[in-house]
Amino acid sequence: MIPHTFDTSFIIANRLSEFPDNFYLSDVVQLELIGSAADERFVKKLQAIRKYYADENLLIVPSVQSRFY
Repeated sequence: MIPHTFDTSFIIANRLSEFPDNFYLSDVVQLELIGSAADERFVKKLQAIRKYYADENLLIVPSVQSRFY
């Protein structure tokens, strides 16, 4: 199955609350969603989602080693 991820604007525009089984969460998207969160309750929910994706090895985290030349 082909994995995919969504940009922050797509998640917000489509009001996504569930993701497909083959979804990878981008840490950049996660931080943008936290930055736009309306309240602390939503931030805690996003942090729990991030923990799940990190624990399942489904979190995309940019690093210096992943640069393309």
